[in-house]
Amino acid sequence: MQETLALVLFACFFVGTLIEITLMLGRKRQGLGLDRFRLVFFFMASLMLVCLLPLWIFFKLTTAIWVSDLTVVLANLIGFGLTYTRERRQGEEGDGDGEDRSVRAYAVYFQGKQLGMVTREGFEQLLSNDLLKKQRTVELLDDYQEKARRQGLKVMIYQNKDGSQRLIKIEGSALRAT
Repeated sequence: MQETLALVLFACFFVGTLIEITLMLGRKRQGLGLDRFRLVFFFMASLMLVCLLPLWIFFKLTTAIWVSDLTVVLANLIGFGLTYTRERRQGEEGDGDGEDRSVRAYAVYFQGKQLGMVTREGFEQLLSNDLLKKQRTVELLDDYQEKARRQGLKVMIYQNKDGSQRLIKIEGSALRAT
């Protein structure tokens, strides 16, 4: 009877772990945080391993209990492992499957002073529309706003509250004809 009770308890823990893994995979697909799940899986795996000690001390550790407990531990370790994602490196074009978590940014200067940062996309738009000077630093032309307006582009500069950082955003998709 006591062995059956322990096996039913471990079966409930196993089913709970499977439900938790299913919920975690749903949140993972949505791109939400998985820290709570990671903690639960680690805690449950540790708890199930600790449960073996009193069973062993009181001579209640049978092969069936041993296997069922280690099954729950293994399921929790698998859940713990699934909370992590493997990030693949993408080439220049990317394969479109994963999302690129890094953003390449360039420092842009205007009249010798750093104006702000621009993303690679914005940099390529500025370059393709001849809004940059050809020199060692990436510097905007003196009349970049007027020239951009004529080409259908809008160059916006955002800065944080203390003014220490700026971001340059280019809107519009005008490409110059060659």
